[in-house]
Amino acid sequence: MTTILQLAGLPDSNEIVLETTDEAGARRFLDFAWLSPLLEPLDPARFRHLKLLYGGAENPISVNIRPDVVYNSISDPERCSHALDRAQHAAQSNPYPFINPPANIPRIRSDRLSETVAPLKGITMPKTVRLTPHSLSDVSNTLERSGLRPPLLFREAAAYPERPNHFILESFDDLHALERFPFDGRAYYASAFTDYRSPDGLYRLYRFYVIGDTLLPGHLILSDQWHIRNDAEAHRGLKSKMTGILNEEKAFLKQFRKKSFPALYVLKQQLGLDYFAVECTIDKKGELLLFGIDCNGHYADGTKMQGYYSTKELAQFNQAVEKMLLDKRPAAKGYHA
Repeated sequence: MTTILQLAGLPDSNEIVLETTDEAGARRFLDFAWLSPLLEPLDPARFRHLKLLYGGAENPISVNIRPDVVYNSISDPERCSHALDRAQHAAQSNPYPFINPPANIPRIRSDRLSETVAPLKGITMPKTVRLTPHSLSDVSNTLERSGLRPPLLFREAAAYPERPNHFILESFDDLHALERFPFDGRAYYASAFTDYRSPDGLYRLYRFYVIGDTLLPGHLILSDQWHIRNDAEAHRGLKSKMTGILNEEKAFLKQFRKKSFPALYVLKQQLGLDYFAVECTIDKKGELLLFGIDCNGHYADGTKMQGYYSTKELAQFNQAVEKMLLDKRPAAKGYHA
């Protein structure tokens, strides 16, 4: 029996959503929409899966658990910085092997990620700077020092669905348009905007999964809009093209099953992470244009509609997760979070 302790964390707002049932109607006492389901398919006869939630309490948590592996699923350095800090402290004082060590999660911040990617071959990322303005002049000064020029993508770092979270700045003459955002010291990202539209007028957003030493195709989504979050939004207004779009999206899984992107293995080493989803597009040269890294990205996160993956494809994913966990497993003696 392999025991895995999963670290989870509340966002800095300490807000959660209570759900009473899942999609199958099964009773659920407490569910977090952002809690990674990565370990849920594990065979309970072979794996013991426990969860530890870091929340708003400042008192230290002591848990009498002896895990073989600790899986850190606190993966948003902007929204969950407080919980991540506590997880980093726990990792420093315990000898256990970690999947996605908490100290390395801040490396996926967009500004740091763009710096990491810059010298790599076969992959690029739009230059990104992080700013914490208290006024529009703060924004202007930071952009001037950065050397970034329009068009720029301006977005809140800790994005929330209920708030405006991005704006494309076409000219510095329109800088005042950014006043739609509150400048109270919260963090924003400004990055070079890349129109990655294909010659047929559609945008193609790819996802790949890095799972230990395994690389798997995740999904492809086509849209006539550059900002793509999921199938439901991306496919609006494309009814007449849906047959071809769905065929291409599905074919991606087979076409890229054995394709290798050496840059992603190099990136994995640079980030010091074990599991993450790569959000990108592929340019004319076959190289990756990276948009971001999601350490909680998963086939069950609702990005793709149900039925996209075959039973075999889901099994390959889950087998790669099992292998990653078992490869990490040495002897362990105790855990105090």
